[in-house]
Amino acid sequence: MEGFKCPVPRTDALVSKRDAMERGVVAMGRGTSVGLDIGSSCVRAAEVGSYRGEPTLVRFGQVALPRGAVAEGEIHDRAAVVAAIKELWQASRFAERRVVVGFANPRLAIRPVEVPFYRSVAELRQALPYIVADQVPMDAAEAVLDFAALEEIRNSDGSRQLAGLLVAGVEATVSTYVECAQAAGLKPTCVDLSPFAALRACVPTQSLGLTTHPEAVIEIGADLTHIVIHENGMPRFVRILPLGGATITFGLVDELGLDLAQAEAVKREVDLVGGGPDDRQSRVVGRIATHLAEEIRGTLDYFAATSARGPVGRVLLSGGGSRLQGFAVVLGERLHVPVVTASPLSEVRRDRTGLSEAQLRYIDPLASVALGLAMGVAA
Repeated sequence: MEGFKCPVPRTDALVSKRDAMERGVVAMGRGTSVGLDIGSSCVRAAEVGSYRGEPTLVRFGQVALPRGAVAEGEIHDRAAVVAAIKELWQASRFAERRVVVGFANPRLAIRPVEVPFYRSVAELRQALPYIVADQVPMDAAEAVLDFAALEEIRNSDGSRQLAGLLVAGVEATVSTYVECAQAAGLKPTCVDLSPFAALRACVPTQSLGLTTHPEAVIEIGADLTHIVIHENGMPRFVRILPLGGATITFGLVDELGLDLAQAEAVKREVDLVGGGPDDRQSRVVGRIATHLAEEIRGTLDYFAATSARGPVGRVLLSGGGSRLQGFAVVLGERLHVPVVTASPLSEVRRDRTGLSEAQLRYIDPLASVALGLAMGVAA
């Protein structure tokens, strides 16, 4: 299917139940759409339009957040997040205020389920709390639920079911993201899952239908790592790990007494394959990076053991943490599959962004979630 990125719909049900927002999303080709990624270290936004049917990056920006403002998918300092979003819109000159907000949290329940067939999405969503109440690890009354249908199943008796992914999140946590965007003067149209956004941005359209094994897209952020296993753009398994690049930074601070700036500099200098100027620093970085690699391997092993679809055949890395020197090599040695660094910006046109080639190279691994959120409007 031309322009196919990911068939999973935006998780509109994750928008706060208290705020019945208009769904006036601007379709690509008729305007632009903006994805807002509220991470642990930065808030980022990407504005995407269309040029001759191709997704086109129009604008990108990011603003740093103070430490602790957002941690493991929880917003702890609303004022700091709101101020950063306002600064981002002013500094990067975003004109569009309708946004798709990204969300990820280790407490999100994302699991494959089968549900009865419904002719409309509205009917399914209305019935969903009763169908899956015993399958989510939280009180359904305090959760927001959504279901991403992947395929229809015909049973031997002729009845129909839908197989897909159930998404369940704590409403109060999700609502905080929406409320911060609103307080900054934006108009959230929906909430989308950040792992789905990374998948959308990192998997080239032209490669869909060509892979013979499942593939993993791994987004390594500051303190969260998203793992999405897909087949030809269709997600089959999602896990969110409470680990990321900042885990290494804080490990250097705690174990070696470095300040944050020193720890960040050391993390960038150490090569997991070639070592670094200081053996103690290299050992700390190597040990924590190896722990992350082992957690990723455990996730992929679990998928292979519990799925009939076979093991993962390749891994795509994105996110700021993917820039850790030598990590792709270390991960590949443990997984025994090719590990490739994704290039989300190579999959879109860049139209007068105002960014130099050096700046575009720098933001390439950082832009996947914000970019994929904006691209999802066309899904």
